[in-house]
Amino acid sequence: RSLSHDLKSDKPHILSDLVSHTEQLLLKLNTDNTFQSNIIKQLRYKQFISYYQFSQLKAVLNECITNTIKHAIFNTIEVDFRQKNNQLTIRYRDDGKGWDATVKSNGIGIDNIKERIHKLNGSLELNNQYPNGYCFCLTIPLR
Repeated sequence: RSLSHDLKSDKPHILSDLVSHTEQLLLKLNTDNTFQSNIIKQLRYKQFISYYQFSQLKAVLNECITNTIKHAIFNTIEVDFRQKNNQLTIRYRDDGKGWDATVKSNGIGIDNIKERIHKLNGSLELNNQYPNGYCFCLTIPLR
């Protein structure tokens, strides 16, 4: 299915598209300036990524941001995009409360994130700093 989208996509995606999407989402969700956001970029902006990579990473970042807004009591969201050779690393962190790992959750958000990163042949490191926020660090190979 992703191959079909790659072949039919009118627009080739580049890493800066992913950064722009993230910036726009944060602006859209923060119209009343209730939180701060910081985007850090160390990228080759013209690096092409497939439609599949773009859509999966966009979904992961959307999940992270909405989880923070829905569940954390936070002041700041930080997203750090770094590219080194043919690897992309995205570090997402907030200064909210994290989550109590001793309490069973019925949510599927984190499992969805893990599955998406796995499909991208990537790795995911989760650092839950309950009650002081959390950090996701994902790394994927770029094609």
